[in-house]
Amino acid sequence: MREPRFTGNSIGAPAPYAKEGMARLQFNIGRKQGFSVPKLFGLVNSETGTKGIQIGDIKIENDYSIVEVDK
Repeated sequence: MREPRFTGNSIGAPAPYAKEGMARLQFNIGRKQGFSVPKLFGLVNSETGTKGIQIGDIKIENDYSIVEVDK
């Protein structure tokens, strides 16, 4: 099983593995609310008004989601 990548850091704090130029965002929706990777991509693109934003690591849990995006 793969180790979780978002442990030991508070949201918004620089992570030791984060790529330069990336920011972490947390959404208070997850699998329980029907959130999925395609919906995440749609949300990021619609909220920024820009297509082709770089998206890094994605973690979707039952009640929340975390995604790294291009600053």
